[in-house]
Amino acid sequence: MFKVYAFLKRNPKLTHDEYRAGHVGYHCGQSRRLKDIRGYLVNVWANEPLVEKIGDLHAEITINEPENFLEHWDGFPEVYFDDQQSWIEARTVEPNRATVDGLVVDPDWSLGDSPHLFMPAPDDPNQFRAHHLHMEEHVIGS
Repeated sequence: MFKVYAFLKRNPKLTHDEYRAGHVGYHCGQSRRLKDIRGYLVNVWANEPLVEKIGDLHAEITINEPENFLEHWDGFPEVYFDDQQSWIEARTVEPNRATVDGLVVDPDWSLGDSPHLFMPAPDDPNQFRAHHLHMEEHVIGS
């Protein structure tokens, strides 16, 4: 399993709630249709700090939290693929819209909202800034 985590900051034109609505709404509907995707999970921080929700337990379960942690990101999606090559090729269009004739390529499929939803890249307004981590898992023994 190849897992990619993207720590994302919202486009400054959006409030955090607008970002949440756009990411969990339209963007998720498009992203979950990436070619060969095995899993997709979106995490968006709540408007209330976790310490206010769980009190003293926060100090016990939080390790090395960076200062002003929530100012660095608004959401972090996780996408899962079989391998790195599948992740690289995930934007390849494939039939994924069910019709009376079977699966067809959806002409409306697009990730074109990304530069408007996420913090734009400084050198290219058509791209967005992301901090990616990847993780590979292997089954050992049975």
